[in-house]
Amino acid sequence: MQAAYRMATDAPIDILGNKLPGTQAGAAPQNGQQMKSLLAHFRFEALALLAAGLCLLVSPYLALLPLALALGRLGMRLRLALRQQSVLRHEIATLERNAQRLRNQAFTDSLTGLANRLLLADRFQLALERSKRNRLEFALLMVDLNGFKAINDQHGHAAGDLVLRTVAVRLLAAVRASDTVARIGGDEFVLLIELFEDPDELVYIGRKLIATISEDIALPGDNTVNVGASVGFGLFPHHGTNLDDLLHVADQGMYDCKASGLMELR
Repeated sequence: MQAAYRMATDAPIDILGNKLPGTQAGAAPQNGQQMKSLLAHFRFEALALLAAGLCLLVSPYLALLPLALALGRLGMRLRLALRQQSVLRHEIATLERNAQRLRNQAFTDSLTGLANRLLLADRFQLALERSKRNRLEFALLMVDLNGFKAINDQHGHAAGDLVLRTVAVRLLAAVRASDTVARIGGDEFVLLIELFEDPDELVYIGRKLIATISEDIALPGDNTVNVGASVGFGLFPHHGTNLDDLLHVADQGMYDCKASGLMELR
């Protein structure tokens, strides 16, 4: 008798004695609570439909009024839900745009749209992992503009900003889409270059950058200016294994290039 009582009150079991999913004895099913909540929310409509059913027993015409009231109320609820859905969709889209703008502000240079130092560090870490996995070299190129301060002093900061934006566009056009171009200071840029066959190829890339940067830049009022550039290199893993070491070596090479006019791989 006790065994029979336990089987009646415990959770259901299969023929092997394993407990089957189900509610425990004495637990109220959740469906009942959901139904009560639904009826409370649509109380007016439920009462109107009940009245329509009772009126239908007397005459079909008597049922039209409560039925019309119920349908009208449901239609009103539907229109309100659709408006709320539209507002919610608009708010979600606004939040997504704001989130994207914040991400852009966090990882890009506000003037040029290039990567900033934070994004450069992230891209460097990815390149480092790929390099270790595939046993490939990659390089950092430090680019510093020559003659930029004179343009700022003579033509103003607006002209200087225009020069920086123009240089940024030219740097992006001079390398592959898979490479990273970052602005890390006033007129200092860093390029992260991957997938080159020979380190001497970097010298060719540096000369190409200097040539494209040195082209005339048109200013408002029919004025033209031009800037030069100095380039230094930091090669992984030959010159270092972290971002700071490679930037230091590239920075030294860039200053040597500025002083001597020569661009060499150290």
